[in-house]
Amino acid sequence: VPAVAAAIADAVLRKVATDQPSAASTHLMGLNLLGERVGPGFGISAERFGPQSETIEVHTPEVAVARTAVLDYFSAQHANPATSPATMFNFGTSHTPEATCMEYMAKVGAEYAFPPNAMHEYLINPTHGMAGILKNFPEVECYRDIVFFWKYFLNPDAEAFPPTNNYFQAHAVQKWKFDPQSGMYIVEGAWGPMFAFPKPKKGPDGQPLPPPVHRYPSLATPSLHTQPHEVGTEDDVLHIRNLPDFEDELGVPCLGQHDVELLISYLTVSYIKVPLVLTFFSTEDRVHSLRSNNLQVLLDSVLFEPGVYLPRGMDDVAPTMVPAVNKQLLATSQGLLLNECARAPATTIPAATQLLKLGLDLDVGTFKSTTVPVTLYTIRMACRVDNYVTMALLHAKGEHPCLSAHTGFLRGMSPLNGEII
Repeated sequence: VPAVAAAIADAVLRKVATDQPSAASTHLMGLNLLGERVGPGFGISAERFGPQSETIEVHTPEVAVARTAVLDYFSAQHANPATSPATMFNFGTSHTPEATCMEYMAKVGAEYAFPPNAMHEYLINPTHGMAGILKNFPEVECYRDIVFFWKYFLNPDAEAFPPTNNYFQAHAVQKWKFDPQSGMYIVEGAWGPMFAFPKPKKGPDGQPLPPPVHRYPSLATPSLHTQPHEVGTEDDVLHIRNLPDFEDELGVPCLGQHDVELLISYLTVSYIKVPLVLTFFSTEDRVHSLRSNNLQVLLDSVLFEPGVYLPRGMDDVAPTMVPAVNKQLLATSQGLLLNECARAPATTIPAATQLLKLGLDLDVGTFKSTTVPVTLYTIRMACRVDNYVTMALLHAKGEHPCLSAHTGFLRGMSPLNGEII
């Protein structure tokens, strides 16, 4: 949601008024108030958004489509290196004033003869610095806050966020200051300082700890279940002597070693793991294993994590070698599950339906049964898959309420050979 808000804010700020153009808008596109080209312009980067969002479970397919739209929008600005805008508001490793951001402030301020000194103060709240930019261009303050909130939510450190509570609009107000000692901006929210990057931490031995990579690490990562062994291919699985048995709440193993070896092997093939893992559980002898909460979480991760983003222009590029040298060619544009619904429904949808049927067959009429968690999980899983199927069908028929029928198929969503689910 913050990413969509940032994309909308960026698109709106790039609309130049016809009666009285704003220098904040024109210089964002590399133009002065006379419409003359003065540079490549400025923009914001979505570089961290792709990797961070690929492991977040998405149960509403429209959110997966919105994710792709955001990535397409910002990557399109940098498609041509010769005209690629300079990125600002990155905040990936610190809150230090960026040279590109200061250049943007200087160009906007020069149109109105604002003092060119202490440019970093133009970005902080008027009560704590020079009010020239934010007072005359309030849209810049809104743009700054919206983009920072997006980058803040991309922080992979879960401890950077406030505790769960009831928050209101007033809590979203940001107060920007500048700390001359650290040379960084201090951004304060209603709950205290806000950081868009993970703060350095030390372990019990006093040594620096590596920063977290994902705020929501994928539970469908094979190495997560084979620690301390790293698994990248099926061959790596075959050389591990003892694999996890995925115990239930009573400590009873839910899968044998052969089945675990097969399951983890499926996790190593990211592009086709959805039908493989779904089919794996859709058998009478394995549906009972879903009484393990760890296996439920694993299957949810496989089904609903969108996976690696496939950039625009690479949809029709196929790997020329097996295994693929460029792993990005095995990515999808709209997410793995939507890709399955549009391109290979004949395997995935029947497997999900069969799993639901097997789960309902375990209903013995009492909530005290040990099979109740399996039945409830399969119903929940099927409802979420149905969201994707419904969206794919409405889109294919041109009847989706949020997608115009005149724009044609979404990128990567055209059915193969005219086949619809």
